[in-house]
Amino acid sequence: MSSEPLSTRDRILQAAIQLFVDQGIRRVSMDDVARRSGVSRVTLYRYFADRESLVRAAFFSPIAALEQLQDEMTDDGDVSVEGALMSIGERIAGQPAIDLPVHRDELETLYPRLAAEYSERRDAIAHRLISWIFDLADRSGRLRPGVRQDLIEGVIWDLMVNPHAIPAVRHSGLPARELYATLIDVLLHGMLTDTT
Repeated sequence: MSSEPLSTRDRILQAAIQLFVDQGIRRVSMDDVARRSGVSRVTLYRYFADRESLVRAAFFSPIAALEQLQDEMTDDGDVSVEGALMSIGERIAGQPAIDLPVHRDELETLYPRLAAEYSERRDAIAHRLISWIFDLADRSGRLRPGVRQDLIEGVIWDLMVNPHAIPAVRHSGLPARELYATLIDVLLHGMLTDTT
């Protein structure tokens, strides 16, 4: 983890995300965000012209992080399927949990156009990343015949993006890296040992 101090913009954004997660979008004012981030209202408005632009930045920052990861991974010719999935898991684990369904429902109510754009971009990056992983598995000769991407793409993505929606996972107490390593192992290799 970097020891460099956060930029003012990032500090504001982290404060806003934490407030949105804790209190919901509707209940958080620009004054709340300024207070939590330790900046004046003038400084806050210098970075985010209005509440909607702040909400946009909060919701879209995890998507931007995944888009950046996709660029990094496609430039790395030496990445494995396991490595790619682990990188996705680590990148997701490093993001605030703003993608919970309750927050998306609230986003839809408050900012319907923003919610539609968010869903479109989120679905697009999910499809691109999973397609890239399937292609990587196929090119390396590791994709099992008969596995249909269209059937399991949503399952993989939901498990990777929001594993804590599953009560057993939420209560497991596993650190993020161990949690994703376990999920990836089961996704790729199943739960049975090879007894052939």
